[in-house]
Amino acid sequence: MLLIYVAWILVLLLVLIILRTVLSLIGSQLPDEHLTEVVRDLPIALDDAFRVMRDLETWQSWSYYCSARLGNYHSEFSGPRVGLGQVWRWRGNQMSGHMEIRQEWYGMRLLTCVVWDAIPESKWDRIEFVQHGGLCRIIWQTYGDLPADPLERVWQVLLGPRMLNRVKKQSLAGLQAFIEESADI
Repeated sequence: MLLIYVAWILVLLLVLIILRTVLSLIGSQLPDEHLTEVVRDLPIALDDAFRVMRDLETWQSWSYYCSARLGNYHSEFSGPRVGLGQVWRWRGNQMSGHMEIRQEWYGMRLLTCVVWDAIPESKWDRIEFVQHGGLCRIIWQTYGDLPADPLERVWQVLLGPRMLNRVKKQSLAGLQAFIEESADI
């Protein structure tokens, strides 16, 4: 009876080793970078959307990355009050990091860089604004490097895009609500 259990354990270990080897081979063949994109038409003015998104201090009020979701953290801001060069640093929880506005084309596009301390690969967000009719179309692309480890790369490719796009969709809904509430004041 003991021999049967040992045989099953050995078979299970062999299957796990084969699975790890196959996933590592797949991961080593994946690209070095990733790109995700969310496009939303919001019933808000382009100028309002751009003004709010180029002020990193407001991100805590409307984006997915707020203390209600991430737990308590301490924010520090440096650089100009808003726009190009503004840096938001957060620390004090498991997701410490910083975000910086690296480029801006007024009313058209922002380029931000986000670096999480626990994740050596930075990610870039390119956010474009297009007014059409009474709507503001926001095209939010995220791109960056994938992890060097092949197994981590497989998981990032499988889970990363879905998670990033969900976060962006929730953030854009929060942006719309924030702008609508601010207009009432």
